[in-house]
Amino acid sequence: MRRPERHATQVSFADRGRGTGLWTAAFFGGEFLCPLVLLAAEAGVGSLAGAVGVLGLTTAAVAAALWESHRRTGAPRPVPVPERVA
Repeated sequence: MRRPERHATQVSFADRGRGTGLWTAAFFGGEFLCPLVLLAAEAGVGSLAGAVGVLGLTTAAVAAALWESHRRTGAPRPVPVPERVA
C-alpha cells in the first residue's frame, strides 16, 4: 500500500512562513550554543573528542525518548488545511 505524499502546497502560507522561521531560529540557535556546550563538556570529560561523543550520545538518547513518547501517545497525523483561492 502506497502512502500518500504530503506536498508543500497542502500547507497554508502562514504555516509555511511560521515553520520556516522556527526552523531557522532553531538552526542558528543550535549553531550558537553547540560550541559553548562542547567547551563546557570538554572541561568535564577532558578532551574535545570525548565531549563530541557525549553530545552525540545525549542527542541520540533525546531522539529515542521523543520517538518513544510520540509512538506511545499515538498522536494523529496533521490534516492539511486547504488554501483559499482569492
